[in-house]
Amino acid sequence: MNETKTVKPVKRERDDSGFWKIDKLLRLGNPPMMPSDYEKVPFLSDEEKALGAEWFKRFMSPAYEWGLGKGEMPEIDRIWFTNSWQSIALDPALNAAYVQYFDNLVTLVTGFDGNDELMSATTRTKGVDSTEKRHDPDVRRRYANAMLMILAIAAELNNTFWLRMMIVVPTEKEADKNGSYCISAEKAALLLRPESSVWTDEEGLVLQFTYAVMRDEMTDALWDRAIAAWNEKEAMRNLLWIGNYMGIMKCTNALSRRKEW
Repeated sequence: MNETKTVKPVKRERDDSGFWKIDKLLRLGNPPMMPSDYEKVPFLSDEEKALGAEWFKRFMSPAYEWGLGKGEMPEIDRIWFTNSWQSIALDPALNAAYVQYFDNLVTLVTGFDGNDELMSATTRTKGVDSTEKRHDPDVRRRYANAMLMILAIAAELNNTFWLRMMIVVPTEKEADKNGSYCISAEKAALLLRPESSVWTDEEGLVLQFTYAVMRDEMTDALWDRAIAAWNEKEAMRNLLWIGNYMGIMKCTNALSRRKEW
């Protein structure tokens, strides 16, 4: 005799950002949102609190205008502020060391004037065209390559937070017919298919290079293609960029308690 089973619907609540609600977002607690928040961090010395507050004042007054919190790109505002990587600010000395390193890395990889100009491109509707380097074709190319590497890393690691954030970030060097600088749905769906015809020759190389680094599958033939396309210094800088974002994504997973985005 067959028994009829009733499937009960599961009701799940969403938080203010539209993600599934959980009791505690980050393992270290909420990162500072203003300089005075450092006074509430129990494991910091007075000197560390002062260092953190000074850094935050600088963070609130970037050299180039960002679009965060201004309503220019609502989806970025919704997702960016849930990034657990901001917990690094709870260790002011570590944060200062990393910020200096990343600032230099951004300049070497993209040609932008550090992280502030990168943030100007990635958080404003016009993307690279909102920066002072908009007339430099090599900066546009290197910026687009750097953003595609981040997307590829997120796809390979199946990192849902970074995938959701990067598909609403202006990553392209030129706007599409609708004026958008965000990656197209067609390209996003084929991130793990570098041989697809949706990619230009250089984009396909970027994807193949990124996956080869991540999978420990670099070959002489691929390395030679990268050197021919970019030169030795650009290839080395791209290696460090890939390693940096692989590390960031591993750290954000460890710091965040959210499993589903």
